[in-house]
This record gives sequence, structure tokens and C-alpha cells, in this order.
Amino acid sequence: MPPLLRTLAVAGHLAALQLVAGAVCWLAAPLPGLALAAALGWLLALAWDIRHPRLAGCLPRPLLALALALCEAPALVFGTRNILHFLGYAPRFALGAVVVQLWLTPVAPLVAWCPAGSWLGRDWWLWLLNALPWLLVAAGALVARVRPGRAEEPVAGEP
Repeated sequence: MPPLLRTLAVAGHLAALQLVAGAVCWLAAPLPGLALAAALGWLLALAWDIRHPRLAGCLPRPLLALALALCEAPALVFGTRNILHFLGYAPRFALGAVVVQLWLTPVAPLVAWCPAGSWLGRDWWLWLLNALPWLLVAAGALVARVRPGRAEEPVAGEP
């Protein structure tokens, strides 16, 4: 499979995993312990998928970062726009806040642990939630296995 096509497939797989985890965390929201377990389970599954040699682990680091950025694209775009609004560089866009909160539903139980406080008139959890897509992409790129030449290695079972 060509590297760009594999990158798109990995991005789609990770986005599907995120959507399923979001639905599970939303359904588990009335039970905080279960919602927290679901959020942690999603993070572990994400790390496992990024490191697995047959999934995202076969991609070179730049293509893996691209796949992670494509997976988090809705939250990256609107989270960045929200941060620019918080800093006074962009007008208010209410739909952006909704998109970020819906896309990052799997981490909502973890964001709830954010300490109280505010900066520039916005609560810390809002800053964290809007910066989280960038943190997820960076953490995913750091979690990836580092093996020189792994993109050229054939995957078992493929010609």
C-alpha cells in the first residue's frame, strides 16, 4: 500500500476509534468512575494503535504526525481558532467551541480534573480543552516506535 494511502487509512482508523470512544464516554458519563476508565482505555488503545507494527507503527514519523493531525483535524482547526479568540485575535465563533467539545468527548472525564482558575477571563479547562488536540498529536508522535527504515520493511502477509 502506498505510504500516503496508508497514512489516510491510519487517520481514518484513529478517527473511528475516537468516535467510538466518544460515544462510550458519553454513555458512561452518569457514572464518573466508568467514564474515567473509558477515557483511560481510549488513551491506552490510541497508544497501542500508534505503536502497533501493522497499524500506525509502520509509518515513518512525519507521516504518522500527518495521520494524527488528520485524525484530530476538526479539533485542531476549531481549537486553534478558539485560542486565537481567547487571545483577542479572532472574533467569537460559538460553533467552534461545540465542535471541539464534541470531538474531544473521550477526554472529557480527564478535563474535568483540571483545577479551578482562569487566565485572561477563561477557565483553565477551556484552555486545556482547546490546546489538547495539539498535545495529542505531539504525544502520539513521541509515543511512536523509533526504528530506522521501518517504512521500507514489508509487513507480514503483504507482498
